[in-house]
Amino acid sequence: MPPALKLLRALYPIIELLIPPLAKKIGIGLFLKPFRFAAPEREKDVALKARNTSFGINGQKVEVYHWGNGQRYALCVHGWSGRATQFHALIESLLKNGISVIAFDAPAHGKSTGPRTNLIEFAESIKQIIEEHGEPMVLIGHSLGGIAGMLYQRMHNTSIPQITINSPAIVDEIFENYAYRLNARKEKIAKWIKDYVQAKINKEFYEVSGEYLSKGFPNVPFLICMDEDDREVSMRNAEVLKQNIPSAEIFTTSTYGHVRILRAEVLALRVMEFVARLQPVPNEVNN
Repeated sequence: MPPALKLLRALYPIIELLIPPLAKKIGIGLFLKPFRFAAPEREKDVALKARNTSFGINGQKVEVYHWGNGQRYALCVHGWSGRATQFHALIESLLKNGISVIAFDAPAHGKSTGPRTNLIEFAESIKQIIEEHGEPMVLIGHSLGGIAGMLYQRMHNTSIPQITINSPAIVDEIFENYAYRLNARKEKIAKWIKDYVQAKINKEFYEVSGEYLSKGFPNVPFLICMDEDDREVSMRNAEVLKQNIPSAEIFTTSTYGHVRILRAEVLALRVMEFVARLQPVPNEVNN
């Protein structure tokens, strides 16, 4: 936890009690503001191999990374406070199996610009990439990135095979975790954020949750990956998604936690097993 957040966590209950309008402003503002973490050494090699492009969303530059030149590609979507190169192990594995990869730093993440963002802008980023490059053979999303992929699919009526990795689906759990991080009263901070979302996009917060989006989800190959030792997203989230998407498979790991799972060999092997079962596009069959 960053030192500034530790200090705020100590002070927030006092602010919440004595200056509720300020507590509301801070609570909503931090919910929309990711933390930028420097990419570690292990991600630098895959970053150097990428071809970079960019596009704009709401005045913010979105950095895009391309690996490989094949027609079939996987679109990888990172989570909150993440970045494209966190997928480095999966990217290497996909490339070795002849599958190109596109990923992006969402607004306010990585090398993209902007101080704040939201799930809608994640989904809009997916839309812009697909409009330019066509549909990917698979959408792979870590954490919030998995929910962003589901939101895109529901908004645009697509049927793209999808993989979620430690993705949060249960609204109450999302607010419980956020309230704990901020040291806030869950009921109060949840109401403030729900009211903000309703006013901003004219939707209930629940309507952009994984639990809601998974209901009536297209009947496509779907792999739910979840680590049993994830301290941020419980196994209940995987169970909710599976209940609502009968065609989905659940793959569980242990000991890796929320982020380290992305570089686990067992995950790469399971992802490649899933991808290998997907049918080639017609043009590739003809070639």
